[in-house]
Amino acid sequence: MQLDELQEARLLEGQVRLELKKLELNKLEAKLNNLREDWFARVEELRTNKTVVLAEKTSLEESLASTLAEEQQAAEHALTQARLCFDAEMSELSVEKSQLHQECLEQKQRHEERESSLRDTSLQLSSEIDKLCSDHVTTLHSHASKIEALKDALEQDSIRRLELEAHFERVDRNNTAMKLEEEKLRRVATKEEEATQLLHRGARGLQKLWRGKVAREHFDKLKNKSKKKKKGKGKGAKGKSSKSKAKKSKK
Repeated sequence: MQLDELQEARLLEGQVRLELKKLELNKLEAKLNNLREDWFARVEELRTNKTVVLAEKTSLEESLASTLAEEQQAAEHALTQARLCFDAEMSELSVEKSQLHQECLEQKQRHEERESSLRDTSLQLSSEIDKLCSDHVTTLHSHASKIEALKDALEQDSIRRLELEAHFERVDRNNTAMKLEEEKLRRVATKEEEATQLLHRGARGLQKLWRGKVAREHFDKLKNKSKKKKKGKGKGAKGKSSKSKAKKSKK
C-alpha cells in the first residue's frame, strides 16, 4: 500500500509539474500574441500617421501654391524637415520592428526548447512510471510468495501449538495425578506416623503394665516372705528351708 501511495504521489507530482509547464507555455503564447498585436497596432498607427502626414502635405502644397514664393520655400523647408523627422521615426520604427522580430524569434526558440524539454521530461516520467509499475508488480509477486511462506509457517506453528497444548494438558494431568498421589502418600505417611505413635504409646502402656505387674509380684513375694519370717521364728529348720526356697525363687 505504501508503494502504491508513493507511486500515486509521484504521478500526481508529475501531472502537477506538467500542468504548471502548460500554464507557463500558455502565458508565453499569450505574451507573444500580445506583442504581435502591439506590433500590428504600432504599424497601423504608423500607417495612419503617414496618411495624416500625406494629407497635411497635400493641403500645404495647395495652400503654398496660392502664396508667395517665399512662403513656398518656407513650406518646402518645413516639409523637408518633416520628411527628415518622418524618416528618422521610420528608421526608429524599423529598428524597433527588427528588435521585436528578434525578440519574437528568441521567445519562439525558448518556447521550442522549453517544449522539447517538457517532451523529454514527459518521456522520462513515462519511462519512470513504467519502471515503477514493473517494480510494483515484482514487489507484489515477492510479497505474495512471502505471504504464502508465512501462511505455511503459520499452519506449521498452529499444528505445533496444538501438539504442545495437548502435551501440556497431558503434563498438567500428570502433575495433577502426581499431586493427588503425593497427597495420598502424605496422608498414608501421616496415618503411619499416627499408627507408630499409637504403637509407641501402646508399648509404653504395656511396659508400664508389665512393670506394674512385676512390681506387684515382687511386692507380693516380699510380703509373703515377711509373713513367713514372722511365722518361722518359732519353727527353726522349717524357717531355714523356707529361706533357701525363697532365695532359689529369687534367683
